[in-house]
Amino acid sequence: MSFLTTHRRNIIDTLTINKNQIEPGDIVEFRYKSKKGNKLEIVLALNNIMKDSEKKLHAIKLENMSLPLFKRLLNEIGNPVLTTDTRKNKEITKVILDGDTETQRQGFYTNTLKKFTRENIYRTYLEKNITSVKLVEYNFKNKQLGL
Repeated sequence: MSFLTTHRRNIIDTLTINKNQIEPGDIVEFRYKSKKGNKLEIVLALNNIMKDSEKKLHAIKLENMSLPLFKRLLNEIGNPVLTTDTRKNKEITKVILDGDTETQRQGFYTNTLKKFTRENIYRTYLEKNITSVKLVEYNFKNKQLGL
């Protein structure tokens, strides 16, 4: 079941950015070229493409998550810690993800994301297939999220 429209309703505003400006914790919307054609993706970025040696974006695909499941994931990350970041003179709310070192990131994948394997939310995107990147101002104050 697709929850894409549910998450699109929670988008307050978007800001066009370069794919190299994606940071961990950003919610981004982009077009992804695959064998099946171009598809709109809304994801929670887990890494920075420029720091990844393989030029891949590791992300959590919001389309496969209901709002209660998204809230559960955010709580699992760590009593959701949200912060305001200024990008291009605009205030954007993002999720703080632990994991500055490779060991911490591995712990995040094995301890946190492993609990959500049934929902099929984890994705890896090739940088060369990502186009039309927009940074999303997401409404975390939604009744169902309640953050």
